[in-house]
Amino acid sequence: MNLPTGYESFEDLREDKCYYVDKTEFLYNLIDNGRYYFLSRPKRFGKTLLISTLECLFEGKKALFKDLYVEDKWDWSTRYSVIKMRFRGRFKSVDDLLNNIKDQFSDLEEKYDLTDTRDRSTMTGRLRSIIRNVHKKTGKKVVVLVDEYDAPILDALADTELAKSHRDVLNDLYLEMIGCVEHIRFMFFTGIIMLSQSKMMSGLGSIRDISLDPKYATICGYTENDFQTVFADEYNKLDKDQYKWWFTDEAGYYRWLSDEKVYNPFTMLTLFDTHDFHDFRNYWFEKGIIRYVFEYIKDGNCYVPLELGSMTDEKERWMGHKKLTNFDIDKFVPEALLFQAGYLTIEKTKEGYEREYLLKCCNNNVRNKIHQTLLDFVIEGLGSAKRGDPMNLINAMIGENDGILYRIVHYFFLKY
Repeated sequence: MNLPTGYESFEDLREDKCYYVDKTEFLYNLIDNGRYYFLSRPKRFGKTLLISTLECLFEGKKALFKDLYVEDKWDWSTRYSVIKMRFRGRFKSVDDLLNNIKDQFSDLEEKYDLTDTRDRSTMTGRLRSIIRNVHKKTGKKVVVLVDEYDAPILDALADTELAKSHRDVLNDLYLEMIGCVEHIRFMFFTGIIMLSQSKMMSGLGSIRDISLDPKYATICGYTENDFQTVFADEYNKLDKDQYKWWFTDEAGYYRWLSDEKVYNPFTMLTLFDTHDFHDFRNYWFEKGIIRYVFEYIKDGNCYVPLELGSMTDEKERWMGHKKLTNFDIDKFVPEALLFQAGYLTIEKTKEGYEREYLLKCCNNNVRNKIHQTLLDFVIEGLGSAKRGDPMNLINAMIGENDGILYRIVHYFFLKY
């Protein structure tokens, strides 16, 4: 069997005989119990592969699902047309975003041989015409899949006005999708920014957000059981003493309101792929630092006080559900963004007026690299006396207390 490192196409993965952790039971249950869904997960967590799996399932590619959960449960006699959009790349202007959308529309029109949709005067009118005409042409409602729905906004996060402009364009697009309910069989969005309590995308307010639903905690990513079963051949090559240490302190697990620990696929696959099972590094952080977090931090309007201090009281790391799942371009909680981006995870919860979460860094390696990266960015900006001595910042960051990260980030986002 081949390792699925870098695979984002379910069809390619299956045809190339790669390892595959069967996620089709989750998808079958989603489809059987609803129509509109959203999932938030960090970068490199398998969201695009999940979208691709849904696409192949609805297009009726039965051969790809041999020996998987859904094989003998799905109605393969019915096939659906899939309207898939994916936002990836750099969006340096509104024109970049609009041109990207137009290109994706053109691809859909070519795929379904549509000739009377291109002359629509508005972007939303063209989308509505595509969805309606595909439904009319095939006689079946369409499936809408949107991958990385928020990428153009996050790509412009350091430029607030541009990020707002991207948000407005996308909000109009998604509102139009929701408005085509009579033509849609199923809809699924993925991204990083959570929808719960978010003021950012009003157009998606009616979609069910399963990001913190315990039933779907492992819909993306790998568990330890997956390593010992699906990846048994690779797992058995590991030095078990180092394995135990690495998974305890270094690998970086996540919890989405489930007792099951979930690991980043990219980290594990890259480790297996190197064949150097003693070189335990966090490949996800090393290769996939989420640019928008630090670009926003690197914005010139940040203040770093002389004394940062250290948070040792656990109560300072608790955060309510509304705050943790909220995101607003104008003002947001840094810890919430770091959680949604994958740097922090939920250690435990408690119930009260609203559910609260105790956050922690997902592993030691990430904690140290966050400290170092923040330090690099801060020192670049230091230069005036009012920003203090860099050595005070360095001394404040020495240690292994998660609280240091929180205090640094809070102060770092304060305006002059």
